[in-house]
Amino acid sequence: MFRTALLTVAALCLISGWHAVAQNETKSPAATVAPEVKVSQRASEIIGMKVKNDAGKDLGTVDDIVLDVRQGDALYFAVSYGGVLGFGDKLFAIPMKSFEWKQNDDRTNYLVLNLSEQMLKDAPGFDKNHWPNFATDAQWRQKVDTYYRVEKVTGRRQPATN
Repeated sequence: MFRTALLTVAALCLISGWHAVAQNETKSPAATVAPEVKVSQRASEIIGMKVKNDAGKDLGTVDDIVLDVRQGDALYFAVSYGGVLGFGDKLFAIPMKSFEWKQNDDRTNYLVLNLSEQMLKDAPGFDKNHWPNFATDAQWRQKVDTYYRVEKVTGRRQPATN
């Protein structure tokens, strides 16, 4: 039985590999050159990603990601701004709904936050060594969500409808 399962997996791998090669041979050159925007990213690709505003002004980098582990949702990007060489930076938990994904000509990704530099400076923030408790401090979360003008970020999924 194990041998049958192993042979089945090997056959599927060969077929899917052949299918991919056949598809690549029939694509036009233009279709293979144009970059596609990723719809999913690894956390390691997001942490350290640049954040800019609409005017192209650098607003910092993603320092961390806040997750709702019970629901399996990413809620906030912790954006690091200010300071010099990582010292004196202030962190801002910004709802993920506030960002737009963009890509440079060299295909590196960055995030756009429709906020002026002054608005970011005035936003509720925190020190790297004193994170708010996202799980229990509902007032803090509400303050942040209101500042960035997003609906309440709960991390709760809506029930499926048929």
